[in-house]
Amino acid sequence: MATDDARIFDHVLTFGGRVVLPAGDHQSGTDRIAAALRDIEHLESSTFEQVVNVQGDEPLIEVRSVDAIIDTLQQTSVDIATLACPFASEAEWLSRDMVKVVTDSRGDALYFSRSPIPHGGFALARRHIGLYGYQSAVLRAFASLPPSALERSESLEQLRALENGYKIRVLNTDQPHLGVDRPEDVARVEIELGRPRS
Repeated sequence: MATDDARIFDHVLTFGGRVVLPAGDHQSGTDRIAAALRDIEHLESSTFEQVVNVQGDEPLIEVRSVDAIIDTLQQTSVDIATLACPFASEAEWLSRDMVKVVTDSRGDALYFSRSPIPHGGFALARRHIGLYGYQSAVLRAFASLPPSALERSESLEQLRALENGYKIRVLNTDQPHLGVDRPEDVARVEIELGRPRS
């Protein structure tokens, strides 16, 4: 596990968990993951070909989605893989808090935005979910690149990858997004976590 918070780091250690706290300031979460990869490889005295980043605000990500990301990285030549689902409503599509993604016919990302894209095309957009898989070489290269103009404009680091020619495969799930994007989402996720699983 990797974190940028000393409180989380200390708590994970209390139950014997393995955790790294990458030093320094990082431009984005992806830059922090690249730094964590260096720390983990140093601790393990080993290198890794792929990295999957399951973010802490996505506690209900299904294991099969993680498996699909891993399979995509191992069985194709894509640089990065991520996940998207349908929007539950047009209000979600219009919300700046919900990241939209549109793809080409292969399922590779054309663009991510906080704005409602494509214009007038609510049914064509998907809601991006914060689950990423990287080829490790791509992750290392990404961290060496400066933040891009589109990345700064949208506050979305995946645009740095697109602007530099990396392919991002967007896998689809029909499961509704149940991440924690706003404080009011916490109670809803806690209810879901309390439900029995089939």
